[in-house]
Amino acid sequence: KQWYQRRVRGPTLQKNENGELIPIKKAFPLQGNIDSYGEYFLNITLGTPPQTLRVQVDTGSTDLVIYGASCKGCPNMANISTFDCQASKSCDPIPCQSSTFRCQRKNCYNVGNNAVCPLNEQFAGGGFIEGYAAQDTFAIGSLKATAPFGIIMSESGPFEGAGIDGAMGLAFDALSSWGGYSAVSYIIQEYKLLRMFSMCLRQSNPVFEIGTDYSNNTDFEWTDVSPQIWFSVYIEDFLINGKSLGVDRIWLNG
Repeated sequence: KQWYQRRVRGPTLQKNENGELIPIKKAFPLQGNIDSYGEYFLNITLGTPPQTLRVQVDTGSTDLVIYGASCKGCPNMANISTFDCQASKSCDPIPCQSSTFRCQRKNCYNVGNNAVCPLNEQFAGGGFIEGYAAQDTFAIGSLKATAPFGIIMSESGPFEGAGIDGAMGLAFDALSSWGGYSAVSYIIQEYKLLRMFSMCLRQSNPVFEIGTDYSNNTDFEWTDVSPQIWFSVYIEDFLINGKSLGVDRIWLNG
């Protein structure tokens, strides 16, 4: 899977903590597989000091959403890591009247005496999560940027399996609870990387990569993503041993 919007060569170097120029690391190991889990996971950090979390990589949603430390009714709380906004010096809840984000102003979430941008999302597996949106330092490896994300304060139905701290959406802003871009987009913007991501979903050593252009690689077949909501492709047909199953395209793409 690869997403791209513009083809410009991004930088290849970044400064480390000592001010030295080093190559930008853009590939990161994934965990999980198709057989046992049916999904893949990535280690990220949020906050100052950084809080380490493991999230499902999800192309069917946009927002980065993490279980909050005081989540009510959330299952498996003893087996996961949660995010504590109060423990981060840089955590900043997004005001419900924000001019930057499209918050659902009729359903503001109260944090103390403050009305903040609400999180309300329904997932395909039947899970429904509620909470609020904040901004904080988001990092994958050494790449970091200030990005919006959702803090889950309540959950109903199945959302994530045991041991998973949340989900990192990669889809377009149309699916966001607050009209924001994916968290990865903010890293891409911060480092002026190519607006691309890819996932190599092999059984051993799967990889998530940012900013590498594979569009001219002839080992792959390419097709348009449409509509730009989530990553949908139009299916022409299914063939077995070269013979069409004869299923109408309306049913294949319904």
